[in-house]
Amino acid sequence: MEIESDLESKAARELACAEAAVRIWRKRRNEEIEDLRAKGETLAAIATAYGLTRERVRQIVARMDARRAVACAVRVGRARLPE
Repeated sequence: MEIESDLESKAARELACAEAAVRIWRKRRNEEIEDLRAKGETLAAIATAYGLTRERVRQIVARMDARRAVACAVRVGRARLPE
């Protein structure tokens, strides 16, 4: 019983670590994609470089743009955060 619990606990920790690593990798990838798009690269070129579809690249760039717009609006006091 105790051995099973230890193994489950270890597996849960390893899974959490792997999920965190994937989140970090995706964040870096998305930032690189955003930078390439800002430099004028086409969606198709970026998609080919990262093994994604043009639509997925477009979605990533749009989401990053939306987050930046919200952060900017909050800084200048135009947006209200939920209470």
